[in-house]
Amino acid sequence: MKKSLLLIFVACCFCLSFGAKPVKPLPLKTFVINLDEPASVRFAAVNKHFAPGMNKILSKLKSSGIIGKITDIILDKIKIHIGQWAAHWDHETREEIESVVAALGGNKEEVFLANLICDLWNVIRNFVGYEDHGLTKGCYEPIQSSNLRGGFPLGTCTSMVANSPKGPVHARNFDFLKDLHSIQYNAIFTRNGKELYRATMVAGYQGVFTGMKAGKYAITEDSRTPYEKWEKNPIPLIDVLLNFQKKDYLRTTFLIRKAFETCETFEEARELLMTHKMASYLYYTISGVNHGEGTIIARSPKKADYYSDLKDEKYIIVTNFDYWAKDPREAQDPRRLVAIEKLDKIKNYTPANLYDVLVADGVMQGFCTILTITMIPKTGEYNPTAWQFTQFQNFFYQTLYYQVKKK
Repeated sequence: MKKSLLLIFVACCFCLSFGAKPVKPLPLKTFVINLDEPASVRFAAVNKHFAPGMNKILSKLKSSGIIGKITDIILDKIKIHIGQWAAHWDHETREEIESVVAALGGNKEEVFLANLICDLWNVIRNFVGYEDHGLTKGCYEPIQSSNLRGGFPLGTCTSMVANSPKGPVHARNFDFLKDLHSIQYNAIFTRNGKELYRATMVAGYQGVFTGMKAGKYAITEDSRTPYEKWEKNPIPLIDVLLNFQKKDYLRTTFLIRKAFETCETFEEARELLMTHKMASYLYYTISGVNHGEGTIIARSPKKADYYSDLKDEKYIIVTNFDYWAKDPREAQDPRRLVAIEKLDKIKNYTPANLYDVLVADGVMQGFCTILTITMIPKTGEYNPTAWQFTQFQNFFYQTLYYQVKKK
């Protein structure tokens, strides 16, 4: 009897913890990053503030199951090639990363690995299996129908652009390691005393996942693992590792930062994202200020494999699958399809109703959505909402995750 009551209590707590809104907002600190300062000091305030949190997360990554094993393998590779890879990064990027290393007490290989994670994860998770890592291992079907949809899908995201009277509205969910919620911050990048662009960043990571150049354009990214090319195929991983050694192949999110810092117009930034060589695979979504200015770009290292322009469409949307190629994995993780059902019911798109779509059950990733943001480049509206887990959620996350791991 006591055992039954305990199970009922646990079930009730679980339901309360993972309801339709499974996370709560987290205030974000804002830092000014002065690009006129030496690269070695421009992130000093960020590094000092978040150093304890960054060290904690790096330590946790190394000790967390299969991710830890993968981390150890890659660290061994980096220790051998760190000098060679770093030599191909521009000196400002190297100095910025070395400033993080200094703030953390000398974890050089780990910090360099952290700054390659976006490029590496797309190929690594191909061997883990999309539905077989973390929470979903051995229990995918029961979890699929809940707000744990996708379980523990590191690096899944949703990006969309919709036409509106105010200009294109750009919105996204940033889904990644849940622990990263605590080291997110808003950065206002300045040059000559004026704002150049703003971004919502992860401390210690010098690339840009989400950002906007007011009056010009906004860019977001989503991870990409092309099914038809990569199913248990080691060649893409080898290619990415080789690309790290090529000076003209930028890391995927560092290309976003290059766009913000060198491109003045939507057209220039779009062309750069379409054509510049890059280390890995990714979806870029870019929006501009005029009606119809929006493009989803599916990139491989040397070229764009596919793109879709907004033009006179109501909206464009991408998650993590080559939907035009009928990727069968989307049936298991139908965030885009759920979002489309909701988008089709909206007559006039606004930041508010796109936000409602992104936080809806079946679109928001309960365990790993750490940021929801809406942006209007034309007006400069930039509305980030960072998410954190409640104590109940953290407890049940750890309990369920480690119970599944034991099976």
